[in-house]
Amino acid sequence: MGSVVSLLRQIQEAATSSDVPVTDLLRKCKILAARLGSKEFGDWVDRELNGYKEQSELPDYRVMLVVESLGNFSGPGGSSMSNASIPSGTIPEKYHDFVETEYLMFGIGMYQDLLRNSDDGTFRSPWPSNLVAIVGRNIYRYMNCMSAWKVIPRGILVGILEAVRNRILNFALDIEKENPEAGEAPIGSTPIPAPTVHKVFNTNFYGSVGNVATGSDDFEQRAIEPVS
Repeated sequence: MGSVVSLLRQIQEAATSSDVPVTDLLRKCKILAARLGSKEFGDWVDRELNGYKEQSELPDYRVMLVVESLGNFSGPGGSSMSNASIPSGTIPEKYHDFVETEYLMFGIGMYQDLLRNSDDGTFRSPWPSNLVAIVGRNIYRYMNCMSAWKVIPRGILVGILEAVRNRILNFALDIEKENPEAGEAPIGSTPIPAPTVHKVFNTNFYGSVGNVATGSDDFEQRAIEPVS
């Protein structure tokens, strides 16, 4: 019989394999979090799987700070413009955070599926209809905005998946240095002292990651969709 591969080694192998979905990798991490007794690691795994509820919880790899918005416009006499750039200077300042920043708050499985099922180079995050109604007549003279969206390059979504893989890999390697058998520990035991796990977690997940300030605009988060 071959030797049994430890959970830590399974996680390391999954983190370095593009054939293993990130959602499957995270579920292995949920088991590791329970065996380590690390609530903060388990909470991070849950947020990545199920989505973030607050913008202030987001790590930096889930915040896109420079976003371009495009829109479709109609005008007099049947005139129109499609996929026209929306200058941020035409938008009231109190809405700038919404139109210039994309907070990627959904569970990682959604972004994983978007990448798997679409070959397009960009995706779109639609503006809510109430924002379009508020600012739509003041962007281009004599033109009314009928729909608008933020442009999300494919590389941004790829970057989220890679950031999660890299953080998990580094965490698993550092935990293995502390105790190679930590992944096999019974739940409720203490294979590594809690302060050590806390330090390893924060070094790998938040050592160079800052939380972002929440925006003040009262608009709902919209799901990203492929460009049609």
